[in-house]
Amino acid sequence: MKQKGLIAWFAHNHVAANLLMLVVMLGGLFSISSINKEIFPAFALNRIMISASYPGASPEDIEQSINVKIEQSLDNVKNIKRIQSVASQGSASLTLELEPEADLEQVLDDVKQQIEAISTFPVNMETPLVKRAEFTSNVVFISLYGNLNERQLKEYAKQVRDDILQQTDASDVVVSGVKDYEIAIDVSENALRKYGLTFEQVAQVRQQRSIDLPGGMIKAKDGDLLVRTNGQLYNGDGFSSIVLQTRPDGSRLYLSDVATIADGFIEDRILNRFNRERAAVIQVRNLTDEDATKIAGQVGKYVEQAQAKLPTGVYLDSWGDMSHYLEGRLNMMLSNMFYGGILVFIILALFLDIRVAFWVILGIPFCFLGTLLFMPTPLVAVSINLISLFGFILVLGIVVDDAIVVGESVYSEVEDKGQSIDNVIAGAKKVAIPATFGVLTTMAAFIPMLISDAPRTEFFKAIAWVVLLCLTFSLIESKLILPAHLARARLAQAKSRTNALSRLKQRFNLAVDRFINQGYRRFISVCIVHRYSVLATFSGILMLAIALVASGQLRWVFFPNLPSDYIQVNVDMNISSSDENNAKVAAQIEEALYQTDAEIFQELGVHVVKHTFINMENRQDLFVLAELHKTETLPITSFEILKQWQAQLPPLVGVKNITFEASIGRKQSDVQFSLKRG
Repeated sequence: MKQKGLIAWFAHNHVAANLLMLVVMLGGLFSISSINKEIFPAFALNRIMISASYPGASPEDIEQSINVKIEQSLDNVKNIKRIQSVASQGSASLTLELEPEADLEQVLDDVKQQIEAISTFPVNMETPLVKRAEFTSNVVFISLYGNLNERQLKEYAKQVRDDILQQTDASDVVVSGVKDYEIAIDVSENALRKYGLTFEQVAQVRQQRSIDLPGGMIKAKDGDLLVRTNGQLYNGDGFSSIVLQTRPDGSRLYLSDVATIADGFIEDRILNRFNRERAAVIQVRNLTDEDATKIAGQVGKYVEQAQAKLPTGVYLDSWGDMSHYLEGRLNMMLSNMFYGGILVFIILALFLDIRVAFWVILGIPFCFLGTLLFMPTPLVAVSINLISLFGFILVLGIVVDDAIVVGESVYSEVEDKGQSIDNVIAGAKKVAIPATFGVLTTMAAFIPMLISDAPRTEFFKAIAWVVLLCLTFSLIESKLILPAHLARARLAQAKSRTNALSRLKQRFNLAVDRFINQGYRRFISVCIVHRYSVLATFSGILMLAIALVASGQLRWVFFPNLPSDYIQVNVDMNISSSDENNAKVAAQIEEALYQTDAEIFQELGVHVVKHTFINMENRQDLFVLAELHKTETLPITSFEILKQWQAQLPPLVGVKNITFEASIGRKQSDVQFSLKRG
């Protein structure tokens, strides 16, 4: 009697099975180009950021004149769940957390309208910046260094930033390590007396001539009109031409007549060095919908081209390329899939048949390409990143398990009863239910990862979706496609073959059967007879394992210490330490690193340090980073380099605390004014 059911239908209609396999695999190949490639999965940040700068104002003034007014103006904006407000020296920042069901763009527009309608902000305050919070991850860092003064360094760095924004797909590029511009107006008391002016009059005129002030809102029939006075000055020449008085004879008294105007930089001390040179850092990050590997490649080409155009003694280097790790994880997955497929093929070819082995390992690319086909869909929305690639590596070892079970069952059925489609179907059905439930129980362990709606669960969702999709396609391949292929594989002829592979397989099977029927069977019989001894032995081993963990002999860590391409020193300086001492400590740490590199070169014949980076943007936190040549190519680990670096350090003065570890990161800012009596 003809078998019925889905397995039987596909086994009798092999064209449908082949067509299904072809559509899934080709669809997966074509969808690769549409899947976003990023370092980490993007967080869905349902937040709006508001920032405002008011140079020179105390935190108390910031709170009363900016934060409170913004908070009050947002009382009538719907779908704001929580407001976090921070007032600090010279700046205000507010974070609006929205309700889960809120329309982010609509709330963003409402917030902008409410803030722009505030007409009572301080006159010297810069225009508030309102934007949605977006997840970003570092892609690559670029350092500009060499024979440059402060202004040249900042302008060249800004030019590099603008070029990258224009010539690459990157839309988030940040310049750091350079001072903010400052226009210092030093008013002469002698000049004030000469022209009969007061300091307050000069300050008032300066405020009136350089202003960017919202003027409120005009209600109109066709919509609301926002009124704003926009006359902010941004350079020394503009302030020099401010008219303080116009005399009856038509002559004018300018601000430059009573004051010295210096168009320079703030007095803050910024220590930013790269490869022993003063440097600016351009940080390139990717947003949610940007391809990190593509951006890294474009930036690399730009750096090569831009270096040729720079003056002699000025250099541009890229470093901290995080896309390297994404490519490394991808290569790891592909190599594991390749070598794992070969091992599965060899074992199945020896135990069963070479045709069974071929069709079983074909399930690996089928499952992976099927997963790639659905990854860019709105329901799944998973990118290719370090976390999702880990999911592929995780599932690689189990994705063909049910295909192996089905293939072995079909082979045994055909070997016992002969080659026919009905026997293939019977063999597949014999294990269909237990194999399916075996996969479903594995899937059930990953489903809870999809339930939570917290932002950081995107990490878990990336793994869960990959595993669930791979296992789903493994069910499709093993139950629908594999039986259709095995039904036409002529497995019954395997015993009659006399080639070299068949003879090797027969000898191998005889050896395995001898081991099973003699050694293994006797061992199991002894274990059954002395079952209480076996139970006691395993109970003792279990208690010993628990004791090792409880006693601390077997350590537990969330992230293991793995060799890294980066080693760093974080130094917490005493608040009383001078700028000169801070610079001296940084130089000592940097010199110790290069001494370590020189010693390793003498001993092993290789340089380990590729780039060095030092940053200190306040008077307390010193950060020293070394990018090593790729650790897989070095005869020494990053841990050993770190220990030698630490041993090279001389006594450091003014240091409160110092830590050695591995990773990277940094920050930024632009124009401030100061008016002072001279």
